[in-house]
Amino acid sequence: MSCLRSLVGGNQRPTNERFLAPKKTPFELAQHYVPILKWLPHYQVGQDLKFDLVAGITVAMMLIPQEVSLSTIMHVPAHHGLYTAATAPLIYALFGSSTVLSVASGSEVALLTGSILEPIEDEKERIATGIMIAFLSGVILLLVRVLNLSQVADFFSRPVMGGFISAGG
Repeated sequence: MSCLRSLVGGNQRPTNERFLAPKKTPFELAQHYVPILKWLPHYQVGQDLKFDLVAGITVAMMLIPQEVSLSTIMHVPAHHGLYTAATAPLIYALFGSSTVLSVASGSEVALLTGSILEPIEDEKERIATGIMIAFLSGVILLLVRVLNLSQVADFFSRPVMGGFISAGG
């Protein structure tokens, strides 16, 4: 009887269970959202640190002047650009997974933010509004990541995506 059942597939799991992804442990789920947890245990300090130091110095040489100039475009004091130059790469190191990506603000974002901040006369209020814009943008992007909404972009046609990208510049 068991031979007959195995021939007709009686011992197999139901079809809907075969196509389910395996359950992830809480640590695997944390590694998915915070990739540094995956690669940091395999980091070889003796072999990789010298290259990472050179890369960090190179990125800093490009990033610091760029962020200071973008802060003037946004009508905030220049030292706030230095905060951005230090903060963005550190956050990306935790949540990003690319080894060849330089993270910085874009001139389009600086122009758009500057156009919002320019009418505000009080410098402290302008800085607080800029921080609020950056924080809320980050929260929205975090929600897009957690809810996996980036797949929605697959349904946009190329002309729509091109127009959306061009509208920022």
